[in-house]
Amino acid sequence: MSLGATLSLLGLYNWDPSILDSSNLILPASVNRATLLPDLLAEAAAFELLYPEPDTLKAVLRSYSGHRVKVWERIAAAAALEYDPIENYDRREEWTDVGQGSSQQNGTSDMTHKEAGYNANNVGTAPDLVDQTKDSGSTGQTASTSGNSRHEGRVHGNIGVTTSQQMLEQEIAVAAKLDVYAYIIRDIIKRICIPLY
Repeated sequence: MSLGATLSLLGLYNWDPSILDSSNLILPASVNRATLLPDLLAEAAAFELLYPEPDTLKAVLRSYSGHRVKVWERIAAAAALEYDPIENYDRREEWTDVGQGSSQQNGTSDMTHKEAGYNANNVGTAPDLVDQTKDSGSTGQTASTSGNSRHEGRVHGNIGVTTSQQMLEQEIAVAAKLDVYAYIIRDIIKRICIPLY
């Protein structure tokens, strides 16, 4: 009894390296093809190909990677996000205070001036004091103010629901899941190989 021969992706690639050219296997711009291909070939080497004919495999890879590339791009973008893994609260606020007001100063001033002089009817006698009002009136001053002030604020940190250690454990789990290269390789293997262990 003889077992049928099987062909792996590595075996077909050794015979026709063009199967994994950029025209057949479309990858996100942020993914380095030279880094991904050796890992893909190594991971897939243990599995039989569903499509062992080169032209058929090229067509399947082109179609599959063409519609999966958007998903891979989003995963790559999510993996590249920068954040503090031990903070679970980050709020940013901007607000504008609109102010308008006025101040008024009112007052009345009377100036009375007393002069000493000689009474025309009593020449040679002691001078009489004569009241003379020089200035009388009111003064007022009003000042108006208006203006806006803009404020920004940021509150961040750990609100205490989850400990920093728990958050670090979750970060490690997320980082493992968001290995973009491993994710793409698993996707491709599921599509073109018979993943029997």
